[in-house]
Amino acid sequence: RRDRVSRTTEYLEKAQEVANGLMESDGADAANGAPGATWMGVEAIAAAYLQYSVEREKERQVLRRTLADYERKTEEDKKTVDALEAELSSLRKAKGSLNKERESLEEDTARLKNLAQALLGT
Repeated sequence: RRDRVSRTTEYLEKAQEVANGLMESDGADAANGAPGATWMGVEAIAAAYLQYSVEREKERQVLRRTLADYERKTEEDKKTVDALEAELSSLRKAKGSLNKERESLEEDTARLKNLAQALLGT
């Protein structure tokens, strides 16, 4: 962004220099009676604008490529998030199943313990 601002500033400074030159040359040429001195300034402004347009188009191309890269990365990240959410859901289900199995085993262990105590107690 700074580079873009500095290039724009550079173009504006060139345009200002051209405009100042035109104003000075118009005053001198009017005194000398030389017509057509302003066309060189207009051509310089047109050339500067053409250069600016070319640079701006190059910058737009870079921004389009960067945007496409970011969009592709965003899409990849969304797919990764979806996959991780599915895996998390699967792990939660597995945790629920394991908790039920653990509770069942704890109940079986408690029953066996009670049976063993009952057998040893008699």
